[in-house]
Amino acid sequence: MGALNENYRWLMGSSKYVGISGGDSIPLNDALSSLSRDVELPLIVIGMASHENADENPFQEDFRALTRADAIAQFSQDHFNRAPQIYKINLGAYRSRSGPAGTSAVERRVAVLQITCWDEGADLQSGVRNALVKAGRRGGTSVNGPGYTNFDPERFIVTTVTERTGGVKPPRCAPQAVE
Repeated sequence: MGALNENYRWLMGSSKYVGISGGDSIPLNDALSSLSRDVELPLIVIGMASHENADENPFQEDFRALTRADAIAQFSQDHFNRAPQIYKINLGAYRSRSGPAGTSAVERRVAVLQITCWDEGADLQSGVRNALVKAGRRGGTSVNGPGYTNFDPERFIVTTVTERTGGVKPPRCAPQAVE
């Protein structure tokens, strides 16, 4: 799995604007419009919310993460001209932690990941979940999947946004060394 974009952070409480620096913000579509339009391998868009308000109102934060995933998915459907298969994950809110609220922006990444390889017959749910764990350990993505409320196996769901028949399939993954 490779990151096409995860440099932007959602503004706290927003599902339309992302932060860039010094308090500036821009609409999501403007932030992601620089992505190449020629992407054809399958994509995974991920919605996340930070830990603020998660203990007091977990349903609101879960819905906010879902709304963010929906916004990225809609952008992706409209932006990429080769119509890649698009999947969506709602990771929910970051699990409670101590620390200043100003550091929570890393918990609200705008994440568009690309499936770079796939083993025939692999289960999508467990395959993506395991890939997020492995990528996090290797530093292949800055999305800390296990840190979110919906990462638990009974809550982790990958949904199909676009139904695509045929098209480009990721190559088979290279054999991995036993960890």
